[in-house]
Amino acid sequence: MAIKKQRKLTKLEQAGIAAVIIIAGVYLYSAKVYNPMMAKRKIMQNKCNSLDVELRKLKDSPLNTKVFASLRKCQEEHRDAKIRMEKARECIAKPEEVLPLRAKVMETAGAYKLRRQEVGGAVDGKAEAVAAPKGQFSIGNRSAHRIVLSGSFSNVVDFLDSLGKMEKRIWVENISISLRDEGSALTVSMLLRI
Repeated sequence: MAIKKQRKLTKLEQAGIAAVIIIAGVYLYSAKVYNPMMAKRKIMQNKCNSLDVELRKLKDSPLNTKVFASLRKCQEEHRDAKIRMEKARECIAKPEEVLPLRAKVMETAGAYKLRRQEVGGAVDGKAEAVAAPKGQFSIGNRSAHRIVLSGSFSNVVDFLDSLGKMEKRIWVENISISLRDEGSALTVSMLLRI
């Protein structure tokens, strides 16, 4: 048996084989890789388009505009409440301001010609929370001070009015007014929260 010698491929045959390999590779890539990826891409593109349409409908729906309007209103109310809270904190006496404020109250009483009969320090020695009116927030703990003054009715009224005009807030928690004899001065006993 004689071994046949293999002949070399001509350039035309080599080019033909290369073309067949390239065509087969492109076909396989197209059938097995590109087409499935394109089908998935098309499905995802359709989902994106449908989501985009739904999003546009939501933006344009009256219900959504009501929700956003309600949300905006809530944000504005929250911002306003924070501003009111900061203003309220500014008018509340800090612990280190309580004694000077009490001294100012007594000075104001003297300016209205009210005589001090008794000035108590902190009644219970501790601060208590002051109940807030319905619908408002509680400001915090305040110390109680008992003050007994005597003077004319108009001076007492002017003094009480001046308490409301002070730079820092003072609560008149309890007030008792008595008259010993007709023509004598009123005696005013009050419990202040500072």
